[in-house]
Amino acid sequence: MLLKWVRHWFFGHYTKRVTRKAVWRLLSTSRTEQDRRQRRRTLRKIDAAAAEIQQLDVGMASDPPSQGHLEWASFILAAYRELLDDFSSPQETIDAIGSAMQRAHGSPLVLFVLDRLMKEFHGDVSRAGKVLDALLK
Repeated sequence: MLLKWVRHWFFGHYTKRVTRKAVWRLLSTSRTEQDRRQRRRTLRKIDAAAAEIQQLDVGMASDPPSQGHLEWASFILAAYRELLDDFSSPQETIDAIGSAMQRAHGSPLVLFVLDRLMKEFHGDVSRAGKVLDALLK
């Protein structure tokens, strides 16, 4: 039961928080050129839209980890919809959000843990994936 709540916290709250920070930084880039007040307003719109999306799909989340995934995915979808007009194409919006998320999730701690994990498994990604999958289950 504890592992389910840890997975819910990590995939729902932690990853959403890091993704939200990534969108905040994305809004401050020269592409969108939003000042602090505009960024705050945009993030509030995204949060409200994400809550609506989450409410519509709440039946899909059957356990704490899936609730976390739903929370995270709802935020990403809401951010995509809100930022679609700021970019010239849907693909450019996806690329911008994706690269912002990659930079945000590539923190020194995460990269250190992944580096240690790969050294432990001698670079065998499939073996490391199987072990992580077993741990998460």
